[in-house]
Amino acid sequence: MPLEPNAELHEWQSVPEPRRGGITEPGATPRAEDATPHLDDVHEPRRGGITEPGATPRAGGAVAPMDVAARPGQRPGLSYLAPSGLTTTWPRISSPQTVRVFIAGGRTLLGAALIDSLRDAGYEHLVGTPPNEPDLTRAEQVEEFFQETQPEYVVVAAGLSGGIRANQLFPAALMRDNLLVTTHVLAAAHRVGVRKLLYVASSCGYPKLAPQPLREDSLLTGPLEPTSECYALAKLAGLKLCQAYRRQYDSPFIAAIPANPYGPHDDFSPEESHVIPGLLRRMHTAKQHGEPELSVWGTGAARREFIHARDLAAACWFLLEEYDSAEPINVGTGVDVSIAELAQLIAEVVGYRGRLRFDATRPDGMPLKALDSSKLRALGWRPAVELRRGLEETYKWFLHHVAFEDVADEREAVSLSLPYSLRGRGDRQRLSQRQDQEPRASVNWAGGGVGRCV
Repeated sequence: MPLEPNAELHEWQSVPEPRRGGITEPGATPRAEDATPHLDDVHEPRRGGITEPGATPRAGGAVAPMDVAARPGQRPGLSYLAPSGLTTTWPRISSPQTVRVFIAGGRTLLGAALIDSLRDAGYEHLVGTPPNEPDLTRAEQVEEFFQETQPEYVVVAAGLSGGIRANQLFPAALMRDNLLVTTHVLAAAHRVGVRKLLYVASSCGYPKLAPQPLREDSLLTGPLEPTSECYALAKLAGLKLCQAYRRQYDSPFIAAIPANPYGPHDDFSPEESHVIPGLLRRMHTAKQHGEPELSVWGTGAARREFIHARDLAAACWFLLEEYDSAEPINVGTGVDVSIAELAQLIAEVVGYRGRLRFDATRPDGMPLKALDSSKLRALGWRPAVELRRGLEETYKWFLHHVAFEDVADEREAVSLSLPYSLRGRGDRQRLSQRQDQEPRASVNWAGGGVGRCV
């Protein structure tokens, strides 16, 4: 793709450590910790495995509630048809009719995907789902919630997040919120004796110049990318706090480091969204207004790895059953693309035919960020959603849930079959009223949580 010879604006023409923490191997001797609580624990001791009393255990200690064929290298689980038409296999933890699960950060991209997928898979006792989730930055609310609901499995997908601009404008807010959320949730989970907790960290925690693709043993071996340093330090602190609880209390806490997630329920705010939702919205608007050119931050040369939120949700649940080590584990697809390639692909999905101009005066972030997910692949997990298909699904969701709400895009509201100029007066009034009643946030306060940075 030719570059326009401009010093500042480059133009692209339309371009397994043994399992611990509650999963007992067949024939293994249960740990003393599984039968005797720690001195400072005032709760019922953890059971030695995730097998329900009276159930027949399968390899690894989990219950096989139904006979479902699995892909090679993958254990049986519950298959269901995902919204995109893809069949996803979810490992089964205990009985979905009885097990209590808390997704901390139910309004986040990953949290929403987890809740939707678990409900589709038959899990009935999801506690603290929006709008009933406590304020995770307030210790007393978190403690009261855990004592009342006694969740058995917890995924920490909460905390503020944002793109490059949000990290530049709100470093203290991003760092403080993530530190508070992690501290309160992990402490409460330890006190009630959860069977397993998964903390979702961030690939921002890798050093800026670490060897690529990024391996888990590269953490804390060099300086971080300055644009997201505060957020990254908070996520690293959460990861280390999980390890500290394991070391001091043998708590069943694990941590995962995902690639950049995207998908339905993402934050599409104009200023502080991440790269995929931000470009989708901007190109949609540019197409609606007939704009001949669109400026994109950076040179376009930086390369990133992306994972669909539904794939990430499936991987998280897979890890809750299959993984139990103090060391974090990467969750990626093994495919990276340049920002220029991504922008061109989004333009094709949206139908924007203008020129893409890359602004080299804006920061690129890390030159390359791709994860080595060989540890996860060795366990048998594989992603299911290809990038273009995921972008098409995300754009469709945007049209139904965001463009419909946006007064500037009323003519494109897909829920109504007629052009805006031909709609009834009542339809136009309802659109305006809904927009007035739902002001948009300037940063992803409720919809962040997943470890993302570009």
